[in-house]
Amino acid sequence: MKLSSLLHNIILFSTAIIHALCGFFFIKSSNLSGQSNLGIPPTINFPKSNHHGGTQTWDLSKDNRGVIYFANNDGLLEFNGTSWAKYTVPNKTIIRSCFVDNQSHRVYVGAQNEFGYFAPDQKGRLEYTSLVSLLKEKDRNFEDLWQIIKWNNKLYFRTSKAIFILENQRFTIVNCPKGSVYMGLGYNQVIVQTSDLKLLSLQGNVLSEYKTAPVDLKSPLSGIIQWKGDTVLLSTLKHGIYYLTASNFAKWATPYDNILSQKRIYSCKLLSYQRLAIGTSLDGCIILNQYRQALYHFNKKNGIQNNNVLSLMEDNSHNLWLGLDNGLDCILLASPFTNIIPDRELQSTGYSTAVFQNHIFFGQSDGAYTIPKKQYYDPFRNDKFNKLNCSEGQVWSFSNMEDRLLMGHHEGGFDINQGSCRSLGNETGVWTFLHLRDNYYLVGSYKGVNVFEKKNSEWIYVGHIANLDESSRIMVKGVQQDVWISHPYRGIFRLKWNGDDLLHPQVTYYGQKSGLPSTLNNGVFSIRQRPVFGTINGIYVYDENKNKFIPDEKFNNQIGNVGRIKCLKEDASGNIWYVAEEEIGLLKIQDVGLDKKIEKYVFNELKPKLVGGFEFIYPYEKEEVLFGAEHGFIHYSPAYVKYKSDVNAFISKITSGDSILMGGWYLMVEDTSQELPLKLNYSNNSIAFHLGTSNFGDLASIKFRTRLLGLSDEWTQWTEEYKIGYTNLLAQRYTLEYQAMNAYGKVSPIGTLTFSIKPPWYKSMFALFFYVLMILALLYGFIRRQQKKFEVEKARLVEIHEVEQEETMQQVEDTKAALEQIQTEKLEDEIEFKNKELALATMHLVQKGELLQSMKSTLQIMIDKSANAEARKELQSLANLLSFDEKLDEDWAQFAYHFDKVHVNFLNRLRIRFPQLTPNDEKLCAYLRMNLNIKETAQMLNISVRGVEASRYRLRKKLNLPNEANLAEFMMGI
Repeated sequence: MKLSSLLHNIILFSTAIIHALCGFFFIKSSNLSGQSNLGIPPTINFPKSNHHGGTQTWDLSKDNRGVIYFANNDGLLEFNGTSWAKYTVPNKTIIRSCFVDNQSHRVYVGAQNEFGYFAPDQKGRLEYTSLVSLLKEKDRNFEDLWQIIKWNNKLYFRTSKAIFILENQRFTIVNCPKGSVYMGLGYNQVIVQTSDLKLLSLQGNVLSEYKTAPVDLKSPLSGIIQWKGDTVLLSTLKHGIYYLTASNFAKWATPYDNILSQKRIYSCKLLSYQRLAIGTSLDGCIILNQYRQALYHFNKKNGIQNNNVLSLMEDNSHNLWLGLDNGLDCILLASPFTNIIPDRELQSTGYSTAVFQNHIFFGQSDGAYTIPKKQYYDPFRNDKFNKLNCSEGQVWSFSNMEDRLLMGHHEGGFDINQGSCRSLGNETGVWTFLHLRDNYYLVGSYKGVNVFEKKNSEWIYVGHIANLDESSRIMVKGVQQDVWISHPYRGIFRLKWNGDDLLHPQVTYYGQKSGLPSTLNNGVFSIRQRPVFGTINGIYVYDENKNKFIPDEKFNNQIGNVGRIKCLKEDASGNIWYVAEEEIGLLKIQDVGLDKKIEKYVFNELKPKLVGGFEFIYPYEKEEVLFGAEHGFIHYSPAYVKYKSDVNAFISKITSGDSILMGGWYLMVEDTSQELPLKLNYSNNSIAFHLGTSNFGDLASIKFRTRLLGLSDEWTQWTEEYKIGYTNLLAQRYTLEYQAMNAYGKVSPIGTLTFSIKPPWYKSMFALFFYVLMILALLYGFIRRQQKKFEVEKARLVEIHEVEQEETMQQVEDTKAALEQIQTEKLEDEIEFKNKELALATMHLVQKGELLQSMKSTLQIMIDKSANAEARKELQSLANLLSFDEKLDEDWAQFAYHFDKVHVNFLNRLRIRFPQLTPNDEKLCAYLRMNLNIKETAQMLNISVRGVEASRYRLRKKLNLPNEANLAEFMMGI
């Protein structure tokens, strides 16, 4: 026990010496890291609502493009810098592990009782292939598959029961009777820890005990890291970190062993620049440098979403990704910007900083804080920042005046020396300080400008400058014993002294009438020891000869059209930092022979972080700058200047509507030196190219542009839109060229994709052949049609001729028929006339008969009444004569004969059809045939009209005619 205790003390003492030496070497070798760790690198949070995955992320991997894959509770997540995608395994279980094999273009995943790989199909879209079928049935119930590694062209899959080794699509199974808890690579071998916490070496297909390892580690491993040379670091869950060599095994002691043991190391990864990322279960992520010093400590208090870090990975841009118990985070370790929060959780707004007496002072809305200026700060010290006891409240500025640091405060002005401060007077609301001449200083306040004199380290109030009661926050010395003061809402004032009376300078007001583009939003700044003026239309200078403001054309050309200039600051190297309405940037000036080379860099990621209206820039060392921010301060250091890092862009997919035509792996699988066989149907001639980038630190400011050769030789404008669409493309070959640009103007190499749009079906070769056949068929059809048309025309002419002949003959026939009709009508007229004559003759006979009968009756009366025999004799002779004439008229046979002559044997046909008719009936029929009316018929029959009607009625009965039948028409038809 004594020997053990002695060894333990020796180790602790050695560790202390090593840490002291490491600290010294860390400071001396600061150029390796290049920047102080005072600030915390920014973090990008990806909650569930962003990636649409599950809560926990167990593993991470990346492909050659830098696209990251996450083994997540809901499946395999893919992030290409612009969009997310999710893939699931068939049984929908949690994916515990993932590994991208860039050689085979496969993403291997392990889930519960399921493992396999996602590989691109012919169009670059990931499709899943299960490997479970290659196992025997008895080996398929392996529960969760926790780790996947590749070594010597073999893939190793670790479950808690066995290790599956895949080589040439065949599995070798190494069983772990006592179970396994971790597997990793170290010292050119696969190291496995069993459930009884022993270390084993997997050589070939055999597990053997690791000779230099202890019998019992007393804690499960959480990481195996190839550190330096033959040294392997082993991180444990509860006992910190050990190191392992071919001949030795011991504790890799750090000043934070107690913390690491208490907080539990769940994951551990080696980062670039020999840094070690440690993910804990209870307190976030710790970054150690190669000297075992903590550079950063990330937890929920300073940016990450969850303190339980399940997995870690460094991307191609040296950013650190954290797979958390709930959410995903990307820590921008490569960012030139870090966040400084002096008041920790309060995160008050930052307004001013200064370096004084080897301390850095930070002025915030809640007071002033100070910290020693060093290269290294221990993130686990809770007393890093000290608050000045006199500074409670709003701090506006710090001004370094020789051996004094003056602080402008809402409560007034203060003199700071050796960490203590003293009020300069009773006046409240001091903005800033400016050295005027000799021992006299101007103090800009809420109510104008005051003059102070410094005597023997004492500040003596001289008085208030007359004729100026405006708030004076911004003051700059001119070149002619003058001072310029700007007010954003009042204009610009100039104080000019012509004598020793400091309280009564000449005060001149300048506004829009003096050449400024506006009276509002003007600022004055000192560049090259002369005042320049920021306006809404760029930078102006004052022309003494013209007594007006004119644009500084050279300066404006360099800075560009960036809108209102809010702040300008020159650093010690002559570089000019600026904050404008449209952008924040740097004009970096370098001497090139007799000329000056000016490069412009834009830092638009700062735009939403600075304090609007109180923009503050403080260059305090070569190219190192502090910015006042809404939450504390932002530190810029060129240690990892991103404008010198690579920028990349790639096509993540091609879509047409909702259809994916090409996946992101297409360009990786295909040989880009050859013409790619990407041929799209004409129905997909309106397509969109989705671009991605692995520059995750630039996600807020990355821009893309494209040009489609074959459509236009002009590049599109730079845009933050990653989806570039083209519509109604013609059927031909195209080459898409695309680029990405980060916030610093660094542009990626030009990427290309050659593709072609197939012609529509009606323009295909088959269609053209069909069209030729159709044309020939149409030509043949046209000729045949013409022939048929000629034949038809010939037949038509023949037919017309025949028709004309027929018409001529018909006309002749019609003429004959007309003549016959005329003759017939003439005959009918004659018959009618004869009928009428016959009727008249008949009527005459009837009348004559009536007259004779009447005369005969009268004679008979006269004979009967005459007494004279002679007279009766004469009268009887006369009566006899009348009787003879009556016999002639009553000769009906004679009448019938003539009647049948006229009416074609009417009476004979009537007798044949109706033999039951009497002679009187025949007479009535004859009169009806002659179309005599009832009265005429009555006279002919020598009866009354009622008698005719009775005769007609009896005749209708004999003929069996219905009442509605017309008797005369019936007679006409016989």
